[in-house]
Amino acid sequence: MDLTTFKALTFDCYGTLIDWEAGIVSAVIPILRARGVRAGEDEVLSVYGELEASAERAEYRPYRQVLISVMHGIGTHYGLEFSRDEREALVRSVGEARQVAPQVSISSLR
Repeated sequence: MDLTTFKALTFDCYGTLIDWEAGIVSAVIPILRARGVRAGEDEVLSVYGELEASAERAEYRPYRQVLISVMHGIGTHYGLEFSRDEREALVRSVGEARQVAPQVSISSLR
């Protein structure tokens, strides 16, 4: 394949360049464990996936609000009431996400 024939290349960066699942797990599991809930990574990711899909089917709102809603839903799923700081854990995790392929940078894709 001759890549010089393409003018643009686009793809979803979450899961491709950013290890989104690790970010979700590292944001959610410590909060659950601090509250006595021993949920595994697969379970947390499954609950997250269902709640995020539901939140995104609703009327448009900024992704920050979607993530806060998802975190509230995770609390509800486990019978917990999260503090404001805990509900914003997923929002913070976006800025702390790790690259899946650190050798790939935006500039290297140009």
